[in-house]
Amino acid sequence: MEEKFLMDICNPKQWKTIPKSELIEDGEFPVYGANGIIGRYNEYNHEKPTVLITCRGATCGNIHITVPNAYINGNAMALDNLNEIICKKEYLYYFLQYYDMSKIISGTAQPQITITGLKKVKVKLYSINKQEKIVNELNKINKLIKLKKRQLEELQKFIKSQFVEMFGDIKNSKFDIKSIKSLVDTNIMKTKKKHKKRDIIKYVDISSIDNLKNEIISYKEYEVGLEPSRAQQCLEKGDILISTVRPNLKNIAVNNYEEDNIVVSSGFCVLRVNKCMKEYLFEVVKTEKFTNDMILLATGANYPAIRDKDILDYKIAVPPIILQNQFSKIVKQIDKQKFESMIQLDKEERKVLRNIITDTFEEIIILYEFLLKKYFEEGKEIDTNYNRKC
Repeated sequence: MEEKFLMDICNPKQWKTIPKSELIEDGEFPVYGANGIIGRYNEYNHEKPTVLITCRGATCGNIHITVPNAYINGNAMALDNLNEIICKKEYLYYFLQYYDMSKIISGTAQPQITITGLKKVKVKLYSINKQEKIVNELNKINKLIKLKKRQLEELQKFIKSQFVEMFGDIKNSKFDIKSIKSLVDTNIMKTKKKHKKRDIIKYVDISSIDNLKNEIISYKEYEVGLEPSRAQQCLEKGDILISTVRPNLKNIAVNNYEEDNIVVSSGFCVLRVNKCMKEYLFEVVKTEKFTNDMILLATGANYPAIRDKDILDYKIAVPPIILQNQFSKIVKQIDKQKFESMIQLDKEERKVLRNIITDTFEEIIILYEFLLKKYFEEGKEIDTNYNRKC
C-alpha cells in the first residue's frame, strides 16, 4: 500500500454552471450539481463516469459518481483525468465517501472546498487487484443496504396506511379533539439544574437529526460550562423532538438513547408524552397536515420559525386508548423485527468502509460474510453488478 496526493492522480476542475432557468425538463443528459442530479440538458461535458465532490453549500463534501454522458455543474468539483492505472474510479469514490472532508472545508457563512483544500488530501492506494476486491465487497454490501432500505420504506408506508385506516384525519375526526399541550409534560428540566459543572453532556442540535429516518444519528460531547448556549433541555428516553426552525424540513425525531445526559438545543420543542401513546403522537406530528399547518404559522422570511406554543396549542384528534394501544403494538412489532436490523446494517457498513481507511482489508471480507449470514438466508445469491446510478 502507498499514499499519493489526490492532485497527483487526477485533475480537479470546476466547470461552467448551467443556470437553473436553462435546464431542459426532457433534456437528453443528466446535470449534476451540489446534491447529485439536479436536472437535464442537451449537452454533456463528461463522456465517462466521473467522481465529483460537492464544493459549495450545505452539502459541501458530498461525493457522487456520475453516469456516462453527464454535465457536471460548477457547484461540484469534477475529478477529471483520473489515473486509472493506479486508482480505480469506484475505489476512489468509496475512499472519499469516508474521508473526513471537514479537514478541508473552509468558509463559515458559505462552506466551500477549494483546490487549495484538495491539495491536502492523501489517498491510500492498494494494488489494482486489491482495489477491485474492495470495490466488489462494498458493492455487495451496498446492495444489501439498498434492499433493507426498500424494505424499511415499505414498512413505513404500512405504518402510515394503518394510521389512516384506524384514525383518519388528525383534525376532523369523530374522536375527542385536544391540544397537544394537554397530552404532554411541559416541565423539561434545564441543563444547569440537572448537571453540575464539568459533567459530560451529549448535545443534540438540528444537524444531529436524520429527517428521513426521523432519528437522532449523532451528538457532540461537552463539559458543562463549555457547552453551546442553546444546549438547554435535558431529554428522557421516548421524548419527541420537533425543530421549531424551518418546519418544512420536518426535523422530527424520537430520543431512543438510554443515557440520562442527552441535552437538546432550545431550537426544538420537546414533547414528553404522558396522556396518550407516544407512537400515536409521533405519527401525528409526522403527517403532512401537521407540517403544512406549522409552515403557515411560521414567521420570518429568511429564517422561518415557529414557537413551542404553536405546537403545544395545536389541536388533534385523540382516539380511545384501546385504539392507540393497538396502533402502538403494530409500530413496536415492526420496530423490533425490522427497524433495528436496518440501523445495525448501516453501522456495519460504516465499519467496513472505515477498515479501508485503516488498511485492514481482511476484516472487510469477515464483516461482509457476517452481514450475509445475519441478514439473508444461507445460499441466497447476491447480484454484485455495480450500479452506476447509485
